[in-house]
Amino acid sequence: MTQPLTLQPVSGQPQPYFPTANDGEEEADLTKYVNIIYDNRWLIASIAFFIALLGAAYTFVVKPVYEATMLIHVEEENGSKDAKNIFLLHGDLHHDNILSATREPFLMIDPKGIIGHVGYDIGVFLNNHHDWLDWDTRLEGELDGAITDFAAALDLEEVVIRRWAFCQMVLSWWWMFDEMPDTFGEELGLSDIWKV
Repeated sequence: MTQPLTLQPVSGQPQPYFPTANDGEEEADLTKYVNIIYDNRWLIASIAFFIALLGAAYTFVVKPVYEATMLIHVEEENGSKDAKNIFLLHGDLHHDNILSATREPFLMIDPKGIIGHVGYDIGVFLNNHHDWLDWDTRLEGELDGAITDFAAALDLEEVVIRRWAFCQMVLSWWWMFDEMPDTFGEELGLSDIWKV
């Protein structure tokens, strides 16, 4: 067995560390704790499983509480000529959010659930339609026909639909500029297509 190296202290100098015979006791203690945990692994796993089971039971047994506060102000019909056109809107109505369905001819998915003038949803739809058809030379005629159809179906003036489409296009391009300024181009100038 080797003898530990002894050094003579030098004043003012830090002394190097050399292991001693007592250093192994800390390792033995850690090993002892690991062995205790290993020996009781089934007890620990059972307790963890029981706690998880109680949490799951609580989740399924207790009635969830959903709370929301909202202030909705819709003007009376005599206060605004457009009050009859205030609805719960989809908020992001475009071709990818309209699916054919079995229970209804069409199903709208991914609603945002906002309350407002129906013209907003029409504007969202028409601007997406515009984006998809901008390569088509008949675009202006297609959009004019869509505006006429929406106006007739919803008893709106065409100019109201055009104004909502214009506002929605400006708003969406502002969002794009705010969130992705590198991709922002001259598309805002296309808002002139709505002729307002």
